[in-house]
Amino acid sequence: MTLTSKTVTRRRMIAISAGFAGLGGAAALNQLRPGSQGMRGQIVIHEWRGIALGAETSIKLAHEDRNEVVAVLSRCRTEIDRLEGIFSLYRPDSEIVRLNADGELKGASIDFERCLEEARRVSIMTDGAFDITVAPLWDLYAQGGTIAERRVDEIRSTIDYRSVHLDPGRIAFERDRMAITLNGIAQGYITDRIAELLREYGYSRSLVSLGEFCALEAPEPGSPWKVGIDEPEMQSQEIALENAALATSSAEGLVFKSSSQVDALRASHLIDPRTGKASPLWEQVSVVAPSAARADALSTGLSFIDKTRWADILSRAGAHFALGRAADGKRFRIVSETRLQH
Repeated sequence: MTLTSKTVTRRRMIAISAGFAGLGGAAALNQLRPGSQGMRGQIVIHEWRGIALGAETSIKLAHEDRNEVVAVLSRCRTEIDRLEGIFSLYRPDSEIVRLNADGELKGASIDFERCLEEARRVSIMTDGAFDITVAPLWDLYAQGGTIAERRVDEIRSTIDYRSVHLDPGRIAFERDRMAITLNGIAQGYITDRIAELLREYGYSRSLVSLGEFCALEAPEPGSPWKVGIDEPEMQSQEIALENAALATSSAEGLVFKSSSQVDALRASHLIDPRTGKASPLWEQVSVVAPSAARADALSTGLSFIDKTRWADILSRAGAHFALGRAADGKRFRIVSETRLQH
């Protein structure tokens, strides 16, 4: 079985690259809006583009001093490197790798605990449609060969977010052969953390895109950040964001495709933890919520839930709205019940 990807930047296993190298170079940091450099009070939007978290990324800052922007982006790089030591599936010393290998992790970091706690909250809100313990099923589809239903059923017995025991400083699995994947939430969590860092440093007019989007205040009053949702062979949608986050899950983002003529399996990387099937109800789901971690996890969970339930789930999650696209290309927009009441 081989992996094929139409959009390689979506939902890849987390592997952070040294994308911030050369931040001081002119090619790494671009000025987007004309302005007089060196003139105090003149706001210019600066943009850095690179590779981080296994995806094309960017950070936009509205600020008059380019040198200060370079300095704060260097601090962001340091923070991303630190978070890689927690969430990377490719570093043998990362917290997630050690937990999956041993079934227990003592001395877990606050960030790891917070990410798992947020994952559990969304699992409860979606009745298990989002579940980080789906990792063994993901590995099964990635291995290839004939995937018999009995094999899926056998592995499904290890899938249950409620069997991840969370204590301060200690995380443990309550079942054998369990493992977790944070591909549906860690990018959002790290995006939030970098946005928080920028706010702490006084860069409140920023847009962070590290696999998901998190917009802080608008660069100018009444002109929010504009973010596009790419759709294959369709016109992209543009969303206005201010003090909100956007995440998208796409069934087309990464596809497991069998090279065997006998096993003609073509499976999405989005796997329903309740059924074990790699066939989401919707081709694409985007969620706008207060945090990128929540939007990230919700966009995954809603991929397996009938849209008649979305408004209630979005309301319970404190999210704003969600956009969906069916297999026939039809788009729809669901607003949370809380917002409908206002």
